[in-house]
Amino acid sequence: MRRSPCILLSMTIKNKKPPLTFNQYQRLHNVIQSLALNWKNDVGRSCVFFSITGAALMHQHYSKNAKVICGSGAVMLDAKSDTVLSWFTLTEDGMLTTGPDAFHAWIECDGWLIDLMAPNYLEASIGARRTSIGIDPAAAPPAAVPPRKMFQKPVDKTTGSIDDMRKTGDCVFVPDRDVTAGIIDRAFEGTVLMDVLNIAAQWHRPLPNTMVPSITITDDLGKLTTINIIKRDLAGAW
Repeated sequence: MRRSPCILLSMTIKNKKPPLTFNQYQRLHNVIQSLALNWKNDVGRSCVFFSITGAALMHQHYSKNAKVICGSGAVMLDAKSDTVLSWFTLTEDGMLTTGPDAFHAWIECDGWLIDLMAPNYLEASIGARRTSIGIDPAAAPPAAVPPRKMFQKPVDKTTGSIDDMRKTGDCVFVPDRDVTAGIIDRAFEGTVLMDVLNIAAQWHRPLPNTMVPSITITDDLGKLTTINIIKRDLAGAW
């Protein structure tokens, strides 16, 4: 399988500590996941919803300068079985690139890359097979299913070539300004996302404050819906 030789210059880390503590990250993920399940057909692609909502909450509740970035990426989920989760599109000449239909979204803040959707790598791997160019997918072995983990890494640890990924947790993320601008503009074309962002801001409480376990909302027709918080205990970090 040919892999893109894309290489990025490293960025200076503004803060040696990640922007979020483990518990802050876990709470943000649980709130956004709970909302995503309720609006899964209305808020577009999950990674965009997680990143936009997460960046908004980080800004409002933790005073963080969080920005949404879109582009291509890959994460080594299991080095032993060489299981890689990737967000690329394959060009005719065999190179890997990104585009409006093949991308991932994440957050960058103070020189750190944050993927609040990372605990859902588990769902992305269930039923998947480790395929390569020229190999019948039906004959490929099943992909390794990873545990739910937090993802926060210094940006300069997420650059380079995917050929350099050797250890579990190794990754490469390649931002694309044009794709980012287009995806974010498209996400805000309707009114649903802004409504959900307002609900998220009302429901989420920054630590050490206690969160209420559910929130009840009313739609335009007066229908009441109660959303319960999903309580996922993450198993460490990538």
